[in-house]
Amino acid sequence: MPEGVMIVPTTDSKVLRTPLTLVQLLLLNSIICGLEFCASAGFTYIPPMLLKSGISESFMSAILGMGPLLCFFIVPVIGRASDNCMSRYGRRRPFIFVFSIGLLLSLIIIPYGEYLGVFAFGNGSHSKAVGVVLLTLGAILLDFTSQACMTPCEALLSDACKYTNQQDRCFTIYSLMCSLGGCIGYLITSLDWKSSSIGQYFGNQEKSVFSLLILLFLFTMFATICIAEEEPLSPIEVKPSDKLYLTPNNSFIVKTMDDQEGLTVGVNDLGYETSSNQSLSDDNCNNFPLSLQPSQIVHNNEVSLHNEKSIHNERSLNTNKSLQNSRSSQNDRFPIKKSRTKCDEALTNEACARIAMRVTAMTKIKRIIHSIFSFIALKIYNVLPSTVKNILQIPLVLRKLAFANFCSWTAIMSFNLFFTDFVGQHIYGGNPNADETSHLSHLYDQGVRMGSWGLFLHCITSAIFAAFIENLCKTFGIKATYFFGMLSFTLAMLGMLLADNPALVNIMASLTGFGFATLTTIPFILVTSYHEEKEFFYCDINFQYSTSENKHGFGADMAILDSAYFLSQVILSLFMGSIVSYTGTVLSYIIVAAIFGIISCICILNVITSKQQLVSHMNAQKDPNKPNGCVQFMIL
Repeated sequence: MPEGVMIVPTTDSKVLRTPLTLVQLLLLNSIICGLEFCASAGFTYIPPMLLKSGISESFMSAILGMGPLLCFFIVPVIGRASDNCMSRYGRRRPFIFVFSIGLLLSLIIIPYGEYLGVFAFGNGSHSKAVGVVLLTLGAILLDFTSQACMTPCEALLSDACKYTNQQDRCFTIYSLMCSLGGCIGYLITSLDWKSSSIGQYFGNQEKSVFSLLILLFLFTMFATICIAEEEPLSPIEVKPSDKLYLTPNNSFIVKTMDDQEGLTVGVNDLGYETSSNQSLSDDNCNNFPLSLQPSQIVHNNEVSLHNEKSIHNERSLNTNKSLQNSRSSQNDRFPIKKSRTKCDEALTNEACARIAMRVTAMTKIKRIIHSIFSFIALKIYNVLPSTVKNILQIPLVLRKLAFANFCSWTAIMSFNLFFTDFVGQHIYGGNPNADETSHLSHLYDQGVRMGSWGLFLHCITSAIFAAFIENLCKTFGIKATYFFGMLSFTLAMLGMLLADNPALVNIMASLTGFGFATLTTIPFILVTSYHEEKEFFYCDINFQYSTSENKHGFGADMAILDSAYFLSQVILSLFMGSIVSYTGTVLSYIIVAAIFGIISCICILNVITSKQQLVSHMNAQKDPNKPNGCVQFMIL
């Protein structure tokens, strides 16, 4: 058996670690392959099974949108929770295991829901209703768990490859396994299991496929969980009544109420790291007490314990010196007048009038308008969901990447979700609502099968291209590779609008694999590189020392990228049906994909991939109200 991958909690140490072998990388990514083939194969059968159970198409669309909607609100919470998980099994593996159990449960409920209803209520109307409910819950559970499990898996990969100079290779294999999982899923569903011995044993096609998925996923799940050997996160608890003091060397001293010991904690341990040029150690703010929230937990392997008596004496001396320096500096800057008579005489009525004239009516109006808008913005912000608040509070570089990721996923999912319907109706001229024995229904089924082959080619192209992304990023750069992937996708969508031949349409579909490969690789590479230089790339949110609930670790940042993916599915589920009904043509699917592909290409050009680009961007902004630590930071 290959040697396990020891994954330690993220620290500020930037010492290079031992690179991972190819076998280790493949085993770490094996669960990604399992999630993909379960999702792709499962959702090939779920829509027909829902329709056969008597559910309408509109309600079916709502059911298929529930999973991404739950992910959008829950996954960011899961990401932050995994960053602070203190289980003895590690930070990521407990979440991976729980979601995997949920996915396995859904794979059992979906094909056997009807039999569970009969077993519970016998042959009657109640058993059929229970079977439909279980099928619906199983579909939502499969959609939710297969997507939510991606976030701790991605964070696990980032933890494993940090400071190994293997980010490109790690997420290249991640993209490769995603594509391989899609290929396996579509291949399993395309085979006729009903006439085989497996089909005769399980009873029908659906039960055979889902049973096979259970066995394959168990193998991939245990391969990843066993190969990843995470060290548990060691907590150092801070009581709610403790005080936090800032020392001259930019460290925080935690003064406990036990009067026994204090904890010295670096500024960089609380929330985002700070840049070296933005120091809080001013003479007049030494040992300034900061209140701690009950949920604040400090994680630091280099926490030094100090004797309480020495800390108290040092703080008293520093406080006295600070007060003396503060008084002397204030006296130098603002000399105190011994008599207010001269000042009163100098301040004549005419001078007062001139000063008052400076505050014009326009200035007052501007202040009033600014206050009104600030008040409204604050009220709106307070009622926003925590997921949206976290997106608004993310660093500049991550915000730009997340928006580009959202536009890219909206374009690709508009193609992936509706491509088979597009081929069946527009290319073959079929009708999904026609009688099952009619010619139009036969044409539609033919188109759906042909569209499935197009998606299979899409996965093949993505898998092949993923193998070259690492070298392309080194040769042409990350941004150029990302831009090429989405540009090729956009051109394929435009070509698909002009094509009316099934073979040509499938060729265009195969070209979309370039965009999918880059989208499942490059954003995660960038997030990992941001974390390796967090004090630079996250310098625009300095001093936001935060609690464990809103601290952005790997899990939280990966959840932000995944939220863009979930949001794209939710929006498409809500609006694409109305758009097609309004336009009267399924070409709207491809048009929307092309439009968002163009927008994503523009957004990719604004993504920050290097220190030089961030410095140039901050210089171009020239906002005097923002700290200039990003601009002044020394590029080592």
